[in-house]
Amino acid sequence: MGYSDRVKHPGILNDILFKIVFGTTSGEPTMRALVNALLDLQGADEIVELILLSPVSEKQYIEDKGPIFDLKARDSNGRQYNVEVQLRPGVGDYLKRSIYYISRFYSEQMQRGDSYQDLLKTVSISLVDFNLLPDTEEVHSTFLLREKSSGYLLSDVLELHYVELRKFNPPNPKSCELALSGGCIS
Repeated sequence: MGYSDRVKHPGILNDILFKIVFGTTSGEPTMRALVNALLDLQGADEIVELILLSPVSEKQYIEDKGPIFDLKARDSNGRQYNVEVQLRPGVGDYLKRSIYYISRFYSEQMQRGDSYQDLLKTVSISLVDFNLLPDTEEVHSTFLLREKSSGYLLSDVLELHYVELRKFNPPNPKSCELALSGGCIS
């Protein structure tokens, strides 16, 4: 079985193509526009610059499971972003894996002697081509650290976004547009 038999149209969600389009210096404006659009960042909150980071997390011990991120970036305010693409659910462990990844990325900010006050917001964005959250019809779901009964926001330092592309079904696909920094993707 050749490559063309296995993957007929890999599309933009293919890890390699995604990294080429969004994970290079020339792709930084596109990545920034995508993150701004998905997180609905505007005005003072809008990301004006992203610094792409190494996708490999350092291991402290040989036995550590070191994640390899699809894309890691930091904005000019120090906020961190991890963008992952996933074509298949695998063995049903994607939710736990995404939580592990954001936890590792968040904790990488700390060095010996650093103050916990210096920890900055870390955002995870997962673009998945399968139904991850079967109990919701939402295409884009956002999770924060909240108190279970009252909904009180404990902290906004961790934010997880899941975009389930299979749930996207606009009534008129030709009229669907996603505004991205003065341009559109239709």
